[in-house]
Amino acid sequence: TIWSLAFLALALCAMGTCPSRTRMVFEAVRQSGQAPQFAAEGLRGDPALARGALRRDGGALQVAAGNLSKDRDVVLEAVRENGKALQFSSRQFRSDRGIVLEAVQQDGWALQFA
Repeated sequence: TIWSLAFLALALCAMGTCPSRTRMVFEAVRQSGQAPQFAAEGLRGDPALARGALRRDGGALQVAAGNLSKDRDVVLEAVRENGKALQFSSRQFRSDRGIVLEAVQQDGWALQFA
């Protein structure tokens, strides 16, 4: 199945034999928001890949490349899917009223991370 092939592609990426932006990597992300943790570092920093993962699982912000937790649009996408993803955002967004409101609307417990 495509699912199996996609995770095979991610395993190859983890071993350093990953062509960038492969269709299979993006397909794996479409299937599982946690898939980027198996992708090569360069792919984990890809905003398009991150947004795809965050649509499936806001908690994927934890495994996204560091600079993505500083991207307001990426963080907003994450907290809309999973309010508790606020804990993985940069400090500036944990005090951003708009982002905190989105996070709390999704999950009231997210307020503890503001």
